[in-house]
Amino acid sequence: MKLHRDITKGTLDNPEGEGKYREIQVYVGNKITGEIIFTPPSPKEVPILMKEFLAWLNSEKSSKLHPVIMAGISHYEFVRIHPFVDGNGINQWLEYFTEGVRVSILRVKEKVLQLSLERQKQREKGQIALTERQMKIVEFIQRNGQISSGDIRLHPKSRRKLR
Repeated sequence: MKLHRDITKGTLDNPEGEGKYREIQVYVGNKITGEIIFTPPSPKEVPILMKEFLAWLNSEKSSKLHPVIMAGISHYEFVRIHPFVDGNGINQWLEYFTEGVRVSILRVKEKVLQLSLERQKQREKGQIALTERQMKIVEFIQRNGQISSGDIRLHPKSRRKLR
């Protein structure tokens, strides 16, 4: 509740609602048409539902969920309970959240397609021919498990470094 008070300070139409569970029945609706879209639980149920929600949120069962799934379920349950008169964050946060998921999925898709394309090109070309020097570098890494820039730098007199 302290978090709600801190993030809504000076932003609510009714500042008395900052940081405390609602004591009145609220409705989620279209402000333009007045249509009621959702009726949250009664104010008497809010403390019990929030206690159950927080118990689930901190449970071992929920910790096994993927963070994206956990965030989505948590947001859904929070707005379903609608514990505060105002500042419960319905549409804007959900739009932000789903847009973030969409962008992340597109980035993963792009990376997978890029890797797939590179693998396809590699299959079409077959094995890549290495120069004698490149082969020595690969052999050096295989023998020693690592390589440094000093290992591959040519010595001015002998013109040889890799052994």
